[in-house]
Amino acid sequence: MKRIILAAIVAVASAAAGTASPLILDRDAAVELALENNADFLVSGIELETAARRDRNAWNAFLPNLSAGVSLNRSTETAWNSGASVSMSLPISAGLGYSIRQIAQDYEDARITYETARRELIALVEKEFAELLADEESIAIEQANLDLSRARYDESRQLYEAGLTSELTVLQARVSAANLEPTYLQTVADFESRVREFLIVLGLDPDTEISLEGNLESDVREFDAGRLIERYLSGRPDIRVLELAVEAARTEKSLSVTGTRTPSLGISAGWSLGIGNPFEAASWDSGTWSDSFSVGLSLSVPLDGFIPGSSDALTIAAADDEILKASIRLAQGIEEARAEILNLVAQLDTSAASMELSALNVELAERNSQLSEESYRRGIVDRLEAEDAQNAYFSAKRDYLVSQSAYLSALIDLRVALGIDDWGELD
Repeated sequence: MKRIILAAIVAVASAAAGTASPLILDRDAAVELALENNADFLVSGIELETAARRDRNAWNAFLPNLSAGVSLNRSTETAWNSGASVSMSLPISAGLGYSIRQIAQDYEDARITYETARRELIALVEKEFAELLADEESIAIEQANLDLSRARYDESRQLYEAGLTSELTVLQARVSAANLEPTYLQTVADFESRVREFLIVLGLDPDTEISLEGNLESDVREFDAGRLIERYLSGRPDIRVLELAVEAARTEKSLSVTGTRTPSLGISAGWSLGIGNPFEAASWDSGTWSDSFSVGLSLSVPLDGFIPGSSDALTIAAADDEILKASIRLAQGIEEARAEILNLVAQLDTSAASMELSALNVELAERNSQLSEESYRRGIVDRLEAEDAQNAYFSAKRDYLVSQSAYLSALIDLRVALGIDDWGELD
């Protein structure tokens, strides 16, 4: 049912550019669209299915090699001869089990890589969606600032026409309003460019017209970094990948050892049929055919691996080095993961304090702007002082948007760092 709904959304999106109604997107709808249509994520899904198919069919390592053939030949001493044959061979060695384990490890690595790609795509969409919401709010703030400046210019012009103010005051008001227009237009252009990039991430036509639904409000959460590390660090996808790398290196060594120091058994069987001269009718009488059946059993013991300094011995030594290197990378990855979680929790604490301070600054700047505007109306302060208070208020609002976006971004980064899909998993 979900796929049907998403297909309908995509169909609407494809036609949105040519209709008056924009495609309405909230955060969850944007995430679903990205998961269904993002090109890079679709490729990772195909790679996962390829690894899963190999894992499901790993038993085929025990299938014998089968071949069939026909022949037709002639020599100067004999007439034409023809024949048919069927043969089978099955090599058995201690390394078969490790080969199957290697396939299973490759599948697990592909699965973790896919889950990581999914979480990272969700995080990317959520962060971009939040930043687009902030951009929309910023455009609205700059539009309000521009409208107010234009209104002041119109008022100054009317006062000048009534002989109540100077021409210089009118020109100053006009310049103040004009100075805001380039910034506003650039903000709008940047927003439109960002929307087009966002639509590509969602797998939609970049010309699709959209309308965003949502806000930047989020509850401030308190985190215990030590508890988070203890509970989630070992389950992080990147740590699990590093652990798999150690396991893979050990499996590779086992394959090298079994391939160069353990015996291998070969089982073979074959059947052949010979026909004297296929161009003579009498030759096709089954009584004249000759056939044979053979069965073979062989055992081979490699010796090169036991010779110090041989190619096989060096391969095994190199495998030990790979295990050591993978173990070092794992230890380093664990420390880096600990540091990342600690840093993100500290960043969230800082962002929460910054967001709270920004909210207070908005409240203060708004009241100061209101009082300055009232004083300007009564002639107590001049226009420049009122404009300064107005600009300080709109600047405080933009700073608050930035602090909200930064806090949301840090929340999303921490969620990805813990390897969880939503904060409900913490409860």
